[in-house]
Parts: sequence; C-alpha cells; structure tokens
Amino acid sequence: MVRPRIILIGFGFAGQVFHAPLFAPSGLDLVAVVTSKEATFVAEKVRKNVPVFSTLEVALKSASETFDL
Repeated sequence: MVRPRIILIGFGFAGQVFHAPLFAPSGLDLVAVVTSKEATFVAEKVRKNVPVFSTLEVALKSASETFDL
C-alpha cells in the first residue's frame, strides 16, 4: 500500500500537539511543512529531514516530490 504524501500547513498549537504526531501512526507520510515557526518545528524534532517552507507557494515550487494531500 502506498502511503499518502502530505504537506502540513501551519505548525501552531494544533499542528504541534495533534496533527504532526498523528501522521506516521495513521499511515501518512509527512514530506514538507509550511510555517513561519521554523525554529519551533526544528526544536520539536517532529520529523528529521522534512523541509520547512515559509509559504505554500514556495513549498509547491520547491517540491522534490509530489504531494497527495
């Protein structure tokens, strides 16, 4: 089964405590994050080697792979 590849848009409270921690156990593959809180994302060590972008437009243009969600 192919794991859906997703971009997390926003890394505020809900992104930190709800969305990001549930991706792997639910079979989703986090491939990029869009947030103005890059330092928070990196400090939380949610996913190693996941690129962080400041805007969705930049994330989509810089995508090294395709996204499903």
